[in-house]
Amino acid sequence: MEESKLNRLASAQQQSRPKDEVQVDEHDMTDVTVVVCTRNRVDALHRCLSSISETKLQCPTAKAELVVVDNGPSDDTRDLVSTWLRSAALPVRFVEERRPGLGAARNAGVRNARGRLIAFTDDDCRVAPNYLSDMLRHFNGDKTPTIRGGRVELGDPTDLPLGIKVDDAEVLFQYPMHPGLIALGCNMVIHRDVFAHVGPFDERFGSGALFKASEEVDFFYRAYLSKVPVIYVPDMVVYHFHGRKTLDVARAHYWNYSMGTGALYAKYLFAGGGLHKHIYWDLRKAIREIVAHDGFDEQGLFSRPFMMLQVFKGMAMFWASSTIGQFRGHSVPEA
Repeated sequence: MEESKLNRLASAQQQSRPKDEVQVDEHDMTDVTVVVCTRNRVDALHRCLSSISETKLQCPTAKAELVVVDNGPSDDTRDLVSTWLRSAALPVRFVEERRPGLGAARNAGVRNARGRLIAFTDDDCRVAPNYLSDMLRHFNGDKTPTIRGGRVELGDPTDLPLGIKVDDAEVLFQYPMHPGLIALGCNMVIHRDVFAHVGPFDERFGSGALFKASEEVDFFYRAYLSKVPVIYVPDMVVYHFHGRKTLDVARAHYWNYSMGTGALYAKYLFAGGGLHKHIYWDLRKAIREIVAHDGFDEQGLFSRPFMMLQVFKGMAMFWASSTIGQFRGHSVPEA
């Protein structure tokens, strides 16, 4: 897919975005901007911010800043950040993004970032003390703009083992791997030049948006199509305190991810790169589970046939929403 078409695919629906982008020249640029997107989680956010301040203290030579994006503010987040930044170990910028959705919030963070590297974590996460030094060690030797995701460990052992990635080997994303397996959005670092090649996050994806997951998976796949390296590294650690403790909550979480996956399949069905083949592979596994009673989850957390129903629902919703947007005159990406 040629670059101009790929960029339209990512950003056509965002041509009217707010004109709040920070203009950065070489003299103003920092080494790292850490972006934390939050929504009504004051207590968790305070612990997240404190861990970021601590990793900066452990890496005093790094030029780093923090951007907190409040997505749909309705609690005391602004007051918390205003009080906390007085003792923070790094500069802090507070941004309000009232358009709902994690994709929109992440884009607001990027527009307000001054870092050569832009790191993303979530408000229910805490970064390890050596997170910043590990990050810089990986990126300082790069010859080309790169994306990296790091290890995500369970923060609370009483939570279900969801939203984590604890692989011990470094991996470069390449076909036929599914882009949802390479890294997690709560621990990803993107060189700022990548956005010039790939475009912004698709704001239809992410918690709070139409499709409540997969904004990072969509971005990883577009990066892959643009020949940007996407790498998982087993250090650069984040601890995830997601709070999901019951099977019903876990199933709802996976259903959202399955619908997001279906929307991705619909978006890239004719885009090349091989993602469409995962539809066949997933369906084949679901049929095998039905015929052979070969369930892949002994705890009954989820069944692959039902997950495939959610995938197809996501595909149908994506095509329907794109068609409705076109009829209403909205600019939407070409699938």
